Amino acid sequence: MEAEGKAWNLYWVALGDEHHDFGPVFDSLSEEDQKKVISLVNKTSKLRSHELRNKQKWNSEGAGIFGMKPTAQLRIGFFYRAGNELILTHAFIKKVDKWPAEQLERAKSRRETAKTLPICDDEEE
Repeated sequence: MEAEGKAWNLYWVALGDEHHDFGPVFDSLSEEDQKKVISLVNKTSKLRSHELRNKQKWNSEGAGIFGMKPTAQLRIGFFYRAGNELILTHAFIKKVDKWPAEQLERAKSRRETAKTLPICDDEEE
């Protein structure tokens, strides 16, 4: 799936996992939280990694994976890919202060999957 940003083209990895794919997690949120996600994703799509300075909104989770914090508990994993692509790896509800190791591993795995797949738009799915 794709959305155009000023500096980046925005995509997300969809693997049919309703608990971690960005789309189903987004759809399950309240309208107010969806607006927060849209706002932060739009801001993120206009920034480079070195511009992600607000630690209340973004963190580097290591290995080229970043975390977006649109709400107190929702986290969205993402990375930057050549060709001005911002890829959302997954979303999850955070229950502890630090990203759980399995979420970082999930983001890394999805990044590897995204590297091997051509990106398609909604009409090609």
